[in-house]
Amino acid sequence: CKGRQTVFSSVAYLLGYLWADGWVSDKTNMVSMSLKHEDGVAIKPLVDWTGEWAQSNRSNRSFPMLEFRVTDRRFNALLRGLGYRDKSRVSADQVCAYLGDQLVPYFVHGFFDGDGTIVRSKTGQRMVSFAGPFDYDWTHMRSLLSEKGITTTVVRQEKKTGGRSSMLRFTDRLQVIRFYRAFIHGHP
Repeated sequence: CKGRQTVFSSVAYLLGYLWADGWVSDKTNMVSMSLKHEDGVAIKPLVDWTGEWAQSNRSNRSFPMLEFRVTDRRFNALLRGLGYRDKSRVSADQVCAYLGDQLVPYFVHGFFDGDGTIVRSKTGQRMVSFAGPFDYDWTHMRSLLSEKGITTTVVRQEKKTGGRSSMLRFTDRLQVIRFYRAFIHGHP
């Protein structure tokens, strides 16, 4: 039974990473994920374990990337049904409902590894954040974190250069520890 749990938890983690850095095509049944090269190398064994993904090196303006691609009609349809085509605007509540309470921490861990960060300010305060598009609906993620005693803030930024983004964050030391215990410790 423990081996079966590992399979499901690994898939839930990968679904979280895909929520952060994935793309789902409407026309070609392709699912792809582009990561910083070192992140791609770290997650490659898990991606390889889930199926036969094509892999290629490429670069953007700042750093080398590793891209994973798979064309699979059923997988693509599942992800589209769970909201992955609209993930830049909608919350992950459909995915979390599909996974169930036992697997949601693995999804959050994957999402965090894709779009999250922990930084320390000059005063030594740690801040945990998730990055997202400007219009992203953080409601469900805030609710998941609130259930673990974590109070979050959403910050939306518009740069003069035209860039727009949002961030879900929290800074209290005890909340950072709660986050680690609930979503990171013991998960992939």
